[in-house]
Amino acid sequence: MHRPRSLNPRILGLCIVAMLSALGVLVGEDSFADTAEPVRAVLVQATGNVSVEDGGGARHAPRFRRVARLSMVSVGDRIHVGDESRAVLICSNDRRVSLSAGSRDRISVDLCLAGREARAGTFADLVEIEGRVLADRGAVIVERLPRGEGNLREIPRLLIPRNSAVISSQPDLVWTRVPGAATYLLRARGGVSWQQEVPSDHCTPATSSCTLSWPSSVLLPPQTEVEIEVSILDDGGLQRTESVTPRLHRLSNEEALRIQGAIQAISLLDLAHEEQALLSGEIYRAHQLYGEAISALRQATAGSDSSELHLLLGESHLLVGLLDFAEKAFLQALSIERAPEVIARAALGLGQIEWVRGEERVGREHLLEAAALFHQMDRLEEEQAVRRLIGQISF
Repeated sequence: MHRPRSLNPRILGLCIVAMLSALGVLVGEDSFADTAEPVRAVLVQATGNVSVEDGGGARHAPRFRRVARLSMVSVGDRIHVGDESRAVLICSNDRRVSLSAGSRDRISVDLCLAGREARAGTFADLVEIEGRVLADRGAVIVERLPRGEGNLREIPRLLIPRNSAVISSQPDLVWTRVPGAATYLLRARGGVSWQQEVPSDHCTPATSSCTLSWPSSVLLPPQTEVEIEVSILDDGGLQRTESVTPRLHRLSNEEALRIQGAIQAISLLDLAHEEQALLSGEIYRAHQLYGEAISALRQATAGSDSSELHLLLGESHLLVGLLDFAEKAFLQALSIERAPEVIARAALGLGQIEWVRGEERVGREHLLEAAALFHQMDRLEEEQAVRRLIGQISF
């Protein structure tokens, strides 16, 4: 049995930050005068050059992330609006705030109170996430299920690559199979454009997934971003697709060569297959190659009794917002081994999953269990990181 390695406290901190970004957890220290809820806002318009400076506090250097429509921001974040750019946000007090070109406004109670009154419930409608949140290269994006869109299982979801980097100029695309669907329509928009109808015989019922090779006549250039939309075409020609379109971006040739060289070097080491998969998975994740990480870890976990592999697979699924797959991997790790390290890391992941699903009490119990186990193992930095996470989430 392959025992999990102890987490470096700094790595744990980075993992928590990344998972928070993937899950859309919002940090807020102030509150409205008449409620205990933290100030939050959704960017409903981000035209031109708009970015967010995270409100890291005195101990942390500020971090910048680009934003897109439906990005989430919270108290302390500063919105940078470039020249000839514009941003509009809806605060959690249902007020609409317009940010003009060249502005550098920090999200605060006063800023939201000064906004124009919007329809009651507007913010709640925007963040009706139905257990689905994704991350767009660091930007936290709400992925909501609009009223009337139907059951989640009736909507195809891109699995690999999803909101991540790719190396290949023609990456294979994998999405969820929808029972009864006869034809899918795949469309690429952005750096390159193409569309293709795909019959259901490209799907495998046993794995509940479908696969399409990238069109041979189209190449995705280096350092290019593209959106991939997967829709269902029914008899009436109507399309059902995800609310927020997943994205992927191709790395530069230089970075791709470095990563491929590192992976090749690992394959030549005198290591067991599981150890090679663990090292490769860490390298892929460090470069946002979540699709490659998930593929490598999935292949390695087939028939494996390594709890570490299943933990990493769960954390990788969590980073791209595939909660059901993440939960399955965490539970599998727990079925293999009940060591404190395994339970603590699985509880950390399961706690975040349950919070996103709206099961706040269950989520809190998981996170408290993780913190207590780190304390028992005398891993105080990791315990403190989890307790900070508990304090950041409003249960």
